Amino acid sequence: MGTTPRTARGRATRQRILQAATELISERGVAGTSLDDVRELAQASKSQLYLYFSDRDSLLREVAESTCETVIEAQAEALSGFDSVAGIKRYLDATVALQVQQERPSGCPIASLAGQLADHGRLAHRPRGDAQPRRTQTERRSCRTR
Repeated sequence: MGTTPRTARGRATRQRILQAATELISERGVAGTSLDDVRELAQASKSQLYLYFSDRDSLLREVAESTCETVIEAQAEALSGFDSVAGIKRYLDATVALQVQQERPSGCPIASLAGQLADHGRLAHRPRGDAQPRRTQTERRSCRTR
């Protein structure tokens, strides 16, 4: 994992890099976005990118977390009324309207990104530092036979 910025200028640079990556991935997808593209849009140097994000996977994790937070925050009010059939309809109508407004024909940004990250492979199978490691197939079989 990269370094946590200590200054306001560093935090702004890190946020620019994250925002650029999020924007490019939203437009082009994970496979169509290079770190050089991100650096160029963020107007950041290679050393700045690697100071705040240790590698591409680290940046992709941050993009995923940021995307989830943004979508959930944007839908918080609509989700609060998700307690009846009418509430569900209002939520779905609001979700579709948001997709149309943001010109996102691919649907939910979280689902779209999750599918791309799963296709990316390495990221999907590497646990975060605070996550429990996945059980191997042998361990799963062992648990079932007990």
